[in-house]
Amino acid sequence: MLDPRKLTYALDGRDYVVRRVGNVTPAYELWRGDDKLAALTPHWPPDRYTLTVAEREWIVQREGFGAQRYGLFAGEERVGEVKSARRWFRADLVADLPADVAREIHVFLIWFALWQFNDPGT
Repeated sequence: MLDPRKLTYALDGRDYVVRRVGNVTPAYELWRGDDKLAALTPHWPPDRYTLTVAEREWIVQREGFGAQRYGLFAGEERVGEVKSARRWFRADLVADLPADVAREIHVFLIWFALWQFNDPGT
């Protein structure tokens, strides 16, 4: 279970830390020990990020102003999504992400969506 108020999680006995970089429109980095595994870097328009994992990049885009859905794009092709399950009083999410992306990156994207959907300023 993820707690969107915390910047850490454990998966398969390993600890992961999410670092927030910057203040106004922050970037987010996923770390395991001293190894940076992934980064979400914000871009214009708002709610658009580049996800970088090793040498690969995807676009993570909120689909509509205030929408509770982020699409994952490889170029122009939509390859996945993280969205609200729309259950009353719960922050349940549904994630459909590519199998060739590591599970810790899936959790990072789910954590990011929880963080964004629970932020009253977004």
